[in-house]
Amino acid sequence: MKVLFLTRFPPERDGVGDYTYELVSYLKKYCDVFVLTFGDGEEELINGIRVFRFIPQNSFFKGYVVSRLINVLNENFDFDLVHFQTASFTFDRNFYLFPLFLKGLNFVTTLHEVLTLRQFHYLPFVINVYRRSKRVIVLSLEEIRILTELFRVRSSNIVWMHHGADVNVFNPNVSSRDFRERYGLDDSFVILALGFIGPGKGYDVLIRSFKKVSGRMRDAKLVIAGMPRRGTEWYFNYLKALVEWFGLRDRVVFTGYVDYELLPSCFVSGDIFVLPYRGGVQKSGPLHRAMASGRAIIATDLPGVREVIKHGFNGFLVGPNDVNGLADALLLLYNDDGLRRRFSVNARLFAEKYLDWGKIAYKTFKVYEDVVGC
Repeated sequence: MKVLFLTRFPPERDGVGDYTYELVSYLKKYCDVFVLTFGDGEEELINGIRVFRFIPQNSFFKGYVVSRLINVLNENFDFDLVHFQTASFTFDRNFYLFPLFLKGLNFVTTLHEVLTLRQFHYLPFVINVYRRSKRVIVLSLEEIRILTELFRVRSSNIVWMHHGADVNVFNPNVSSRDFRERYGLDDSFVILALGFIGPGKGYDVLIRSFKKVSGRMRDAKLVIAGMPRRGTEWYFNYLKALVEWFGLRDRVVFTGYVDYELLPSCFVSGDIFVLPYRGGVQKSGPLHRAMASGRAIIATDLPGVREVIKHGFNGFLVGPNDVNGLADALLLLYNDDGLRRRFSVNARLFAEKYLDWGKIAYKTFKVYEDVVGC
């Protein structure tokens, strides 16, 4: 079977691209995988995967251009289907018109974001993709309700599976030395948050919570790893100003972008991993990597998060924007080594059982077989 992925792809710094890279690295065991992504016409082989960097960044008629590229590639490689990785923060509106011009190719779509009414200008374009997809893969059960009730997508066309994690690369036995040495953390107790920096991530809430308990956590440092997306630099500057205002300059570390090779060491450096998102359905690659790394976790009580974090079993859930609740959870985990160890073990066991990319890749391949056999 030959599958063409339509997606962002490394070395671009993008969560959708990281997801795709890890998925196809396991999926290639079951089928021939190709990738069509953005670039200047280069073709390369990455980890055994043929990557076509043919999509121009600035074409106004991007949907038509993409469909033409897919059709031409299909004439040469005879794909069985196209697998589209969709998110409005990754593709502009007219990109979603590409299905109108495909020549008889089946395609599957994975949702990395469910649109809200604030993104109404995207809705007609995205709904077109949802309804033309033979299968829509969702990464949260809440997305099934939204797709069926609001967008009238047939439930029989929707497949749910977890966002995967590489449980071999991300595991509790990785050394934390490389990351701790690079950022001068030494033997500090580390509270870690990781991901692209933007207002929806709630890092200002985390900083306020840390301020409340920092006096009772004398050896603790807050590490915020990641970089702002284009257009959210103002929020990053606001976070740095907040740190200065609270007098936490020596207690908060902003690392900027962390290279993939350093990520396993980064995750195990965190004694507590915090996901303080403000709202939305929210599934999270960093959260699942933290679970695979066996971290004690505090996360916002949101639909997608509740599917993997069970309050009091493998982590704590706190309300959105709950500064006091998050501060209390931080202090409780800081003071209770046994509770941290229990959360860590249970998080790792959950990751091994449900989040392993090997299992997710096989489940994805079975979706392909179902579509091609239709």
